[in-house]
Amino acid sequence: MNLTLHGLDYPRISKENTLQTDIRQIDERDKYDIILANPPFGGKEQPLIQKNFPVESGATELLFLQHIEKTLKNGGRAALVVPEGVLFQTNAAYQDVKKKLLTDCNLHTVVSLPAGVFLPYSAVKTSLIFFDKAKRTKDVWFYEVSLHEEKKLTKKAGITEKHFEELLKLAKKRPETEKAGLFLFPRFWIADAIYLLVITTHMDQRKSNFVSLKNTP
Repeated sequence: MNLTLHGLDYPRISKENTLQTDIRQIDERDKYDIILANPPFGGKEQPLIQKNFPVESGATELLFLQHIEKTLKNGGRAALVVPEGVLFQTNAAYQDVKKKLLTDCNLHTVVSLPAGVFLPYSAVKTSLIFFDKAKRTKDVWFYEVSLHEEKKLTKKAGITEKHFEELLKLAKKRPETEKAGLFLFPRFWIADAIYLLVITTHMDQRKSNFVSLKNTP
């Protein structure tokens, strides 16, 4: 119906699985400067599809992360929605994918979203991750989106632009303040914590280390 309303009465649509492409065979001409995505998560792929990726996993979110990282040009930027499990899972596949994002890309920002963002379709808690291929990760800025006056998000009272106003104001300077849930952690702390991308994990280490984050190599 949407295509018809826009004058596309006979569109050529081919049904394909993005993950059926072996990412080792992706050419430079098939890469992009900017990627914005909310890839499917929570699904499982067959072993044959998994072989298209250096890190084999049945979890579709890990396969899409690898696909997107591979199709991003050098100097390109990406912003993705991921289930929060990606941040705290520590099995080998999750560690390997997050290690690549931290060492081969600049994974500079993790934004934790409130529960219920995708209701009524999914109750899975999600986060946003931002990375580029301009340099290697030095540190990661963590930000939690607060609900302000609302107690929780619902189908009728969902997330709005207002919830992101503070984030947009602070993102360039990336300040730190415990009250607002803003923290900056160096890459080597995350690596030492088996690539957990969770604020609480690094807060304990922060309290016991008198390290100037601005001077971390």
